[in-house]
Amino acid sequence: MREDGVAVRQPPWATCALILILLTSFAWLRVERREIDRELGSSLGEAAEYFRAHPYLAPPPLLEGQVGATTVKDLRARYDAAQRSRSALPVPPGIQRREQERLDALVTDVSGRLSAHPTQRWSMRAGAHQPLMLVSHVLLHASWLHLLASLCALLLLGFYLEGSWGATLFIGVSL
Repeated sequence: MREDGVAVRQPPWATCALILILLTSFAWLRVERREIDRELGSSLGEAAEYFRAHPYLAPPPLLEGQVGATTVKDLRARYDAAQRSRSALPVPPGIQRREQERLDALVTDVSGRLSAHPTQRWSMRAGAHQPLMLVSHVLLHASWLHLLASLCALLLLGFYLEGSWGATLFIGVSL
């Protein structure tokens, strides 16, 4: 309040800063996520091609999710039909075991690199109690729509609450 009784509103710098942080983190994570997804896609693609060449193997869950359960069943059915039509002998257990180990190693390599994925590093996960994750998970947004909803809520509530409470209390409650 000024001396003449007129209320003075401070600019909502904290709300604007939070909006800028959300937009910047979303853009940065999108770029990083695209690079990691491209690398994982090529690595998982190698495992998928190996499985397509050896459809009698058991695909690990990560690979089965990438290839699709129906595709796995179709590949197996075609392989079995081709084996029956040629009256071919089954793959010897020793060779099948080595091929399964190779497929498992390819998928294990990919799943090990998943830990570098932004959603794995910065999100809240069950059993992972790291103080930084309490703040960083708020910056992750699954899509543009998710980000837009967060920004709308921040615009509607942030300007009002920051004006009512003050920037310091608003930032404290936000964190």
